[in-house]
Amino acid sequence: MKTQLPYDIYQKKLDKEISHRESFMNDSKWYKFFEEFSVNNLSINGSKIKFLLEDKIYDFSIGYIGENYMDTIFGVFSFKEIEWIFIPQKYEIERFNRTEKLSSRYKENPIDKIEEAMSNLAQFCYEKDENGLKIYGYK
Repeated sequence: MKTQLPYDIYQKKLDKEISHRESFMNDSKWYKFFEEFSVNNLSINGSKIKFLLEDKIYDFSIGYIGENYMDTIFGVFSFKEIEWIFIPQKYEIERFNRTEKLSSRYKENPIDKIEEAMSNLAQFCYEKDENGLKIYGYK
């Protein structure tokens, strides 16, 4: 009997979960999406990412973009793992004076520019409200 590696077990579990979901993205769409941010210097500060097989929501910033994966501060992941990405309208910049927390400052992400860039690339499944923009890989 062949021993399965943890990676193989994870991939089978991921593929099974994907088969039960409605898919809106593929590797080339995610690649174009992320590449657009790099090429046009669009920032997505304060963003969050949710992976299919995890309950935890991670802080997210664009790292090295591969053909079908991304390498970020929390590790490498394949695009097919992305359930959704949330880009907030406003994000908080915390300020400190040594150990004392000062009042935070808030900046805005260019949501309208991001939405315009997305419409020029492909069709995306997303929701936009006063809080920000959520792009779905799966539902």
